[in-house]
Amino acid sequence: EQKININTALKGLLIQLLKECDIDDAKAEELSSDILIWRGTIPASDDIKLYYKDNLGYSCKGNFFTVIEELILVRGMKDIDSQKLGKLSTLITVFGIGQVNINTVSKEVLKILGLTAVEELKKVPGSTIGETDVDALIEAIFSFRKQDNGYFTSNEINTETIKQKLGLGDITSDNRTKIIQNLISSGLLTAISENFK
Repeated sequence: EQKININTALKGLLIQLLKECDIDDAKAEELSSDILIWRGTIPASDDIKLYYKDNLGYSCKGNFFTVIEELILVRGMKDIDSQKLGKLSTLITVFGIGQVNINTVSKEVLKILGLTAVEELKKVPGSTIGETDVDALIEAIFSFRKQDNGYFTSNEINTETIKQKLGLGDITSDNRTKIIQNLISSGLLTAISENFK
């Protein structure tokens, strides 16, 4: 629960994840669709099925990833340089239900989640939310985590409690609170971990 579950991530989260690994916007869009096709979220067209059989010698899985190394089998992944793939592998998992533990999440993964929320929140007319709000939220979470009682319990994963513990403003005036509310309502945050490695 420190990483992004490649089996449950929605397209927007996958795009942000790939962009964080220095993959350009167009390629991130393309690869996110190919990941969704590989895991069976989007049905594979006949052309894609034929591509896998003819060019790569294997079928499109149409099911969840079993291990993260399986990602290299996805169409287009062999075109990504090994350094970018290495970074990607440090940010993803195939375990859990897709929630990230706010108590243990890294700054990189939290930034990806926050930027995904920002992209969604930017759709609201008149929105002034941006990357600086994500950075400020990350700073607030990590400052809180340094305190003696700097953790959240499973009962505290709600906007009001997190807002109070982090000293954030009201949701109408504080973009950091809007980001937290979006992550909670999207079901992306938890305070427990059930998988350890």
